[in-house]
Amino acid sequence: MIFAKKNVPVLHVLRILKLAKDYELPIAPDTVQKPGEGKIFSSRIHNIWVTIACLVALLAAIIVVIIFDRHDRHFMANLVDPDEEL
Repeated sequence: MIFAKKNVPVLHVLRILKLAKDYELPIAPDTVQKPGEGKIFSSRIHNIWVTIACLVALLAAIIVVIIFDRHDRHFMANLVDPDEEL
């Protein structure tokens, strides 16, 4: 309890077999791993909301570029070249 109150990571050993299975750790290893190594010390958690927000922003940017490109082409098609002979 003292370590947990000081925000030091604590490992609860009540369900140690489930923990070993979840992180693919050996139950009775022949050699001891170095502290801080292994799957239990690192994990990747992707936030789906950040992914969705980025996707929406990119799609909006693409749509804006397409709209401005079409407007620019329409505008340029109506211009008269002053050097052109009549």
